[in-house]
Amino acid sequence: AHLNPAVTLAFWLVRPSAHGMNAKRAGLFVVAQFAGAVLGGAVNLCLYDSTLRAFERAQGIVRGDAKSILTASAFGEYFPNPGLSVEYGNGPYHQSDVSVAQALMTEAWGTAVLCFVIFAITHSKNLVLDVQGSRPSVPVVIGATIVVLLALYAPITQAGWNPARDFG
Repeated sequence: AHLNPAVTLAFWLVRPSAHGMNAKRAGLFVVAQFAGAVLGGAVNLCLYDSTLRAFERAQGIVRGDAKSILTASAFGEYFPNPGLSVEYGNGPYHQSDVSVAQALMTEAWGTAVLCFVIFAITHSKNLVLDVQGSRPSVPVVIGATIVVLLALYAPITQAGWNPARDFG
């Protein structure tokens, strides 16, 4: 499943034959991914509205104030992670500790590692994960890669290597 526009773009540019990826198909995938993200974000906002309001009430947060970044961080990317900042949480970071360039490089590196792993384990000539003509552990390896990348980079940028997720 292609859920990440960055991975779709990478497949279109690097290995278009793998999924019959051409410009039209890649464009349709990306539109569908962003539409799904918006729909998913709307559903999550409806489902979690009362929880978010309870969180804001308990923390003394007024929407629109600076501290409302703590609520908004459930739906978007902020750097450094507000929950680990001196200003909004009880972590070591000051908002100025992570520059835009550092955040951009962190996100680019995480995306590159994720794409590399996906490309490596899904290549038709790579039979390392092959079990009787099937590759049942491919999703597990991709998931484990995401877990490791989250552990490493979420404190810096909240690790959102899916542009659709941020958009939605």
